Amino acid sequence: MPSVCLLSTATADAANDNPERLAAAFEDARWNVVRRDQNAVRSVGGLLTLSPDDHRLDEFDLIWLLGLGNRHSFLDRMQLLANVQPSRMVNTSTALLELHAKHALPLTELADLHPETYASCDPAWLRSMVDTGGDWILKPSAGSFGHHVDQVDPNHPGLDTLLEELTGPHASNYCILQRYVPEIEVGETRVLVANCEIVGCYRRLPGPDHRANLSAGAHAVCHTLTTAERRIVQRVTAFLRDRGVRFAAIDIAGPYVLEYNIANPGGMETIARLTGRNPANAVVAAFSSLT
Repeated sequence: MPSVCLLSTATADAANDNPERLAAAFEDARWNVVRRDQNAVRSVGGLLTLSPDDHRLDEFDLIWLLGLGNRHSFLDRMQLLANVQPSRMVNTSTALLELHAKHALPLTELADLHPETYASCDPAWLRSMVDTGGDWILKPSAGSFGHHVDQVDPNHPGLDTLLEELTGPHASNYCILQRYVPEIEVGETRVLVANCEIVGCYRRLPGPDHRANLSAGAHAVCHTLTTAERRIVQRVTAFLRDRGVRFAAIDIAGPYVLEYNIANPGGMETIARLTGRNPANAVVAAFSSLT
C-alpha cells in the first residue's frame, strides 16, 4: 500500500480544506495516510523522523508540505527537509524557499509572460517608478488573499503612505510594484496542476475593486481553458516541475501569468462547488503513477 505524509499546521486558522480533502481522497484510493504538524519533523541519529513515534520520513512514498508552517521555525524545517530525496516531495523545501514569494517570475525564462515588475524595500525608489506614469499594482512580496493590494498611479493621494506601510520600519520589507493589467477587468483564470496534469480551473470575476481574490469579493464561474491558456500552463508547469514543484495554482489574465502559488493553493473547494466533482480525486490519480 503506498503511503503519504501530509504536513500542515495544526495551530493556525486553515486557509482552505486541502489537508482534510486530500487525506480523504488518498484514503479512498487506498493509500496509507499520516497527518502531522510541520513542527513534528525532527532529526534523530542521522535520520529525519516525525514525533511522537519517530516514523521515518524516508519510508513514505510522498511527503506533502501544505502551507509554510510556523514562521519562527520555517528556515530550520526547510533545511531539514532539504535532505529528503526530492522524488518523495510533492513540492521540495528548496522550491518553497526560492519560488514562494512573487520575485521569481520576472527573473526567469517566464519573464515574457509576466507584467512589468519591480521589487524593492526603498519607498522613494518605488515612488519614482510609479511616477513614470500609468496604473500600477502595489502588493507585499509574499502576501495572500488580496490583503494590502492596491491599485495606484502618480496622482494617488495616499501613495507615499502605502509605500511606507508596505516597506515597513526602516524600509526593512520588500514589496512588489507591477504594471496594472487591464485584462483583469474581465476576469482571472485559476488553474490547478498536479504532477504536470491539469486537474481543474475556474474564472474569477473581480468584485467591487481591482482584485480577483474570492476573499476580497470576487466570484467564481466555470471556465474552459482556451488554447492560449493551455500553452501558458504547459510552459509554467514545465518550469515548476524542473524546480521541484508538482502541485501549484497558476493565475492567468489575458496573455499574462500574474503569479503561481505553490505553498498551499486554494481552488479545490471552489472547483468542487462549481462542478460537483472533487478535484482531489484527480490530484491523487496524478500522483498514483509515481508509486
